[in-house]
Amino acid sequence: MELRVKCAVCAVAMCLVLRAGSGMEHKFRYYTDNSGLSSNTIQCLYQDDKGYVWVGTADGLDRFHCYDFTNYRSDYRRRNTLENNCIYSLCGEGFPNGDRIWVGTSDGVYIFDSKDESFVHLPILGSDGRERRNLLVYSLAADVAGNMWIGTLGDGLYRYSLKSGTFEHYNAAKYPEAFSSDVIVKILLDHDNNIWVASGGGSLLSRYNPENNRFSTFRVEDTLTREPISRISTMCQDSFGDIWIAGYACELYKFELSRLTFTCNRPEDGDVFRDVHTCVVWMYERMAYGGRQYPGFFTLHSIGFMREEKDDGKRRMHQVWQHILDVLCSVMKQDTKIREDAFTEQLTVEQFAQVLFSQILSALLRQDYDPTAVLEI
Repeated sequence: MELRVKCAVCAVAMCLVLRAGSGMEHKFRYYTDNSGLSSNTIQCLYQDDKGYVWVGTADGLDRFHCYDFTNYRSDYRRRNTLENNCIYSLCGEGFPNGDRIWVGTSDGVYIFDSKDESFVHLPILGSDGRERRNLLVYSLAADVAGNMWIGTLGDGLYRYSLKSGTFEHYNAAKYPEAFSSDVIVKILLDHDNNIWVASGGGSLLSRYNPENNRFSTFRVEDTLTREPISRISTMCQDSFGDIWIAGYACELYKFELSRLTFTCNRPEDGDVFRDVHTCVVWMYERMAYGGRQYPGFFTLHSIGFMREEKDDGKRRMHQVWQHILDVLCSVMKQDTKIREDAFTEQLTVEQFAQVLFSQILSALLRQDYDPTAVLEI
């Protein structure tokens, strides 16, 4: 039963992002583990200066060159290899050695030297000088001042000086004005060499100020409507210098650095995330659509997903679960039809979201796509 529930969680997440085709023809070449990938679970991508594409998977690191893949995995029979195969982030070391690639795993950072194809584990030291173990490194970035930035899932942000070999630790306890939590979802180096940091669980975006070792903080909300982002998922910068920030409730915010303004963009069906009734109906429609278009796909994909390393599999499933719960909570908080006193300490928004989600999982297991029972709640 536990496996079925975990499979259902992944299936719900997959169903929620399915969209009907737009009619445009796109040509893609599809690669799987049968093509040479270490795993079908892709968690990050990076292209180095030589043109190689590096693929971080749930079961190893792969380098793609034109037609084939070179796999890098842990191997107890050899020295200087990866000791952890679950790759979450990749970044080239811009200073002083461009031949080195930093690899963020579910157990810290490994540095890959392309000259001899060796890996070295980097001990991450906290403010007390002790090594931090079992750190999931979710984001990496290199700045022009010779620093590597390390974003973790639960232990905040680290700045490592390549010159001195020292660490600086930033977290929500020391910098509450800059971080919503100690979950760092994305670190970005912009075109003007500024470091931007997005933390999970809130709408704060922070820019590092090297002059005073502090952060300037911006709240991601539409400048005109004051509509805040649900929860920051990731971000990138375009060729015009604007930063695009994705939210978990299908929002996309444009941050114009020249004017320091935010503009919220939503898809055509973005209104479904403003009303609980409409959102639940939409979720069931997506599940039904997924079941029709890809019969058996979600279950098979989920079973393969759960075959990965046990602890990491549980952690990823928890992230998927939490993502869906966060969306449900965000919708309920924005729904103007819900009375302000509807939720109390005895029944919180989060608890009610758990009830809704359990009903959705049950429906998925039964392949019952009628939302009537849930809407009666």
